Amino acid sequence: MCNTVRRLAAFLLFLCSLHCLSVTAAELDRPYDPVVIYGSQMSELLHTPVSELRVYIYHADTEQWEPIPFQIDEVDQVWSYFESSYNGVLDEFDEIVFMAHDLGDLAPEDEWATDATSKTNPRYLFTITDNVGGTQSAYACIYRSASLDLDNTWYMYYPPADDYKVEGESYVVSHAPGPEWILQNYLSISPRKDLNILDRQKFRIYAIYHYLLYIWWVDVNIYIDENTVSSQYFNRANDALRKKGPIRYIYEASLIMWGGEGSTTFEDTLSITTRYYPHFSYLSTGDNEIKEIQDLDLRRLRISFDYNQNAIGMKYYSPYNQGGYPIDGGGSPGEINTSLNWPGDTEGVNWNLIVADPDNPTAEVDTASILAIMKLRGTPIGNSCQVYYRDSVNPEDRDTGDLKHYGENGILFADNDNIQGTLGLTYWSFYLPQNLSYAEAEALVPEAVGGLEIESILENYDTIPPAKITDIIVYSTGDNSVTLRFDAPGDDGMTGGSAEYYDLRYHTGPIGADTTAWWNTASRVVNEPVPAPPGVQQEIVIPNLSMSTTYYFLLVSYDNVGNASYFSSAISGISAYSPLT
Repeated sequence: MCNTVRRLAAFLLFLCSLHCLSVTAAELDRPYDPVVIYGSQMSELLHTPVSELRVYIYHADTEQWEPIPFQIDEVDQVWSYFESSYNGVLDEFDEIVFMAHDLGDLAPEDEWATDATSKTNPRYLFTITDNVGGTQSAYACIYRSASLDLDNTWYMYYPPADDYKVEGESYVVSHAPGPEWILQNYLSISPRKDLNILDRQKFRIYAIYHYLLYIWWVDVNIYIDENTVSSQYFNRANDALRKKGPIRYIYEASLIMWGGEGSTTFEDTLSITTRYYPHFSYLSTGDNEIKEIQDLDLRRLRISFDYNQNAIGMKYYSPYNQGGYPIDGGGSPGEINTSLNWPGDTEGVNWNLIVADPDNPTAEVDTASILAIMKLRGTPIGNSCQVYYRDSVNPEDRDTGDLKHYGENGILFADNDNIQGTLGLTYWSFYLPQNLSYAEAEALVPEAVGGLEIESILENYDTIPPAKITDIIVYSTGDNSVTLRFDAPGDDGMTGGSAEYYDLRYHTGPIGADTTAWWNTASRVVNEPVPAPPGVQQEIVIPNLSMSTTYYFLLVSYDNVGNASYFSSAISGISAYSPLT
């Protein structure tokens, strides 16, 4: 039952206690990170009704268990969160989500939640470790028991009057209804949750379509943006492509480009899934293959966030622009270094910071930070990949929104011929109610990208008692005493570690048919020896007996969770009597 990891942790805690130190097992400074557990990490709980699962933490100082908030998102085998119905049981793709800042201490293996049902099912101990800023760990256990209490705290709030608005602990975002705006178009950050600073999230495609008209080749310029969405896919977004929970909100938007002339047509879809957590959003394209479409050349592809005039007075920073640029609508894109890291030369991590300037008396926002982190995977697509930035009140061609650009930033792919390859983009956006320094933002980047390490350990409540002792004998007698000898049992039958303690009782009356009644009236021996490892021969001396008197003995052993062995074989002995003279 015990494993190397648990034994080592328990041993370290024991050493600390010997030195009278105050032990706090939970040391994990990751206030924004979620912990995502997959059903595949809990094989012994697969096919369990999700309504019976609980997430609990242990407090070492009070030796108490406490539930923490969590949510379970059922996922199908193609990683979809949005099927109309699921089976209601834990499958290998399903996800259990809770927050790292809620984690607790390492519980001893024999410490279980005070709930009888939980002890009849296995539990999983999860060790959550941060190896980015120094190794730190904290812990949680997942139990199966419908009778355990739940923590009904919600970190996400969904205003009933606006079905497209979601509020985290430090921000509010919204996706406007209607087939024109399916991406984000509202953002406010604490403490000004009533002040929108975002114009809209933008998605841009520029392509050239070639087709034969009579005997002439004709090239048509095609512009696809976030307004280009079919009603079919928009209806799905309305009805099925949103999932609300206490820990996160999942939103999926499908953007479609289609067209054609005569008998030649084309259509392609890019689905973007965004997960909103209490302090940040997480957008991923997956590894999305850009399909080659006959007679169509994809020249530019861009994803960006454009702010509105309420962002005037904030500043833009990035690793290639550490001096910072004020956002005022008058900046020149030529001033910004648009270099982009991509795997091969670097790890493909790019980031920028938009932060309030409290020294600017005319700024609407004096406390807020938006940290955007972009991680690219695979081989660069197109012959030009760069960070996109535009700060100008002059609109670009075919612009949308307020037709102005205040600190608009994102990523741009371009090719003189045709963009081909696989787009693998992950995009974090942290919305924080404090003004991050450049150094603080830089330190947060590897934490977000590196995530947390998760180790799961299966544990079962110990229901196996030590073995019945059948070889107990009277080894010797002395003045007013009897010595018994036997082989020590194990923690689990005759295996495992040592038992926890013995209970030896004696009485002058013989053991009748009702052994329990005899046991309850018998006297208990004090100062029994500590149980030895299984199979080791031990002796117990019973002192202070009356001479020349027959006594009857029974021995029971207990393990560390109080499981009792069966009564030992009954024996009797006569205490020593005065030798004949």
